[in-house]
Amino acid sequence: MRLLSIPRDTWLPTLRRKINASYKVGGPEQLKTDLESLLGKRIDYYAVVRTEYVETVIDAVGGLDVTVPKGQKVDFTDRAAGVDFHLKEGSHSLSGRDGVLYLRVRKGFGDDYGRMDRQKSAIGQLLNKIRSAKGLSALPGLLSTFGSGVETNANLSLLEAMRPHLSSYRLGAATLPTQEISGFTGLALDREAYSKLENPEVALQTPLENVAVRIVNASGVEGLGRKLQTYLERRGFKIAGVESGDKSNESSQVITRTELAAANQYASFLGLSRLQALRFPVNAGEVMIYLGVDAGERFAALMTL
Repeated sequence: MRLLSIPRDTWLPTLRRKINASYKVGGPEQLKTDLESLLGKRIDYYAVVRTEYVETVIDAVGGLDVTVPKGQKVDFTDRAAGVDFHLKEGSHSLSGRDGVLYLRVRKGFGDDYGRMDRQKSAIGQLLNKIRSAKGLSALPGLLSTFGSGVETNANLSLLEAMRPHLSSYRLGAATLPTQEISGFTGLALDREAYSKLENPEVALQTPLENVAVRIVNASGVEGLGRKLQTYLERRGFKIAGVESGDKSNESSQVITRTELAAANQYASFLGLSRLQALRFPVNAGEVMIYLGVDAGERFAALMTL
């Protein structure tokens, strides 16, 4: 399953406006048409998800687990909308209402790119939770209210057909590459970078053996990062380093900024989602294997090595 975030300031040169105006101009059909023109791809379906439904999903699967990095905080105040939302650094389990606010905030905690990174990571986490025992038990109720929470041109039978395959879905998330337009707030599609994003194995950014791979153990299981390093190195992978992070309630995933082909290989081998992030603490030319709250159970067998 592939997810592509589109920066809201992406410029549509033939229409002389930004992509964030498309929905206002003609609703989801207009947005779909404009994206097809920009990306050169057919888009079969659209879905407009209401924030109230996102709240329902988050509450149904047990909350959204997030981590505010050290030295940062979340301050989101909008008196007109009755919003007064604050988070200190550290791990938090958020209700549906607070989870939606966390996914909306950008000022004071990253920027548009940081917000997209957090949204992509959250979608991966919610997918993992939906296919858990708790999530599967909540799924009939979520599907029963789907029609009132989501506007889409897809038939509900399509979702029912996907249901048996939930356990096999693995998320690959990225952000549309763009370049700043001089003297203007719009962003131009970087077509060369987009081509590499669409075909990372064809356009290898860096040979796999030269990619720096870092394991961050935030699982709370002491020594798990080193065990994973041993396991991977015995199978021919090269690991540049292992470090311990504060215990996190977030899901395990493979994160990169530029090395999509290498990240895809590690994610596929480990059965994890792959996230391309522009504002997470991962350097260009690097792949991070992030061990989160699920790693202790997922990689329990490694502790016998």
